Amino acid sequence: DFPNYFLYIENFLYENIEVINNQGQIYYYLNVLTILLKSSELNSINSINFFNSTIQFTNFIFYLIGTFGLFKLLSKYNYKKQSIYISLSLLHFVPKIIEMRVLLKPEILVFSFLPWIILGIDCYFEQNKKTPFVLSLFPLSLLLTSKGSVAGMVMIFLFFKYLKKINKKNIKELILIFALFVLILTGI
Repeated sequence: DFPNYFLYIENFLYENIEVINNQGQIYYYLNVLTILLKSSELNSINSINFFNSTIQFTNFIFYLIGTFGLFKLLSKYNYKKQSIYISLSLLHFVPKIIEMRVLLKPEILVFSFLPWIILGIDCYFEQNKKTPFVLSLFPLSLLLTSKGSVAGMVMIFLFFKYLKKINKKNIKELILIFALFVLILTGI
């Protein structure tokens, strides 16, 4: 898959590269920013290692964001700190997590953003705080535009998780927030 996904990076770096799959490009754009920031290290001898290390660095940043989000989410659900630390320490060695950190695939955005999205939506339904909910719309829109399979899984998960919390009291607010969400999604 690497040659297919690397076309997105080449599309940003060079002008006349055509992308076929038409997936969301924020993940690839952020990788290109890392490449441009570290471009002084690039030469003809180390190009493969250079691109691998920049992709892994970008993925590691997303991984840190997701790990901190998981910490906050588990803390919110009243897990003991010691249990959270042990769980997150073990998570670092799960083969799928290692694979996610080294491959050029936008699925790492789900790991990075989903805990923060859940925290924002939970704040609305549990404490009636609108600001975290509205702020969670931005990463949600990035996820939904990143890849079709990601969009499907995330929407199904959120639908079943929060369907019972929608009632007559909050339906009007939710319709307005949904309109704002559509606006953000259209902009992206």
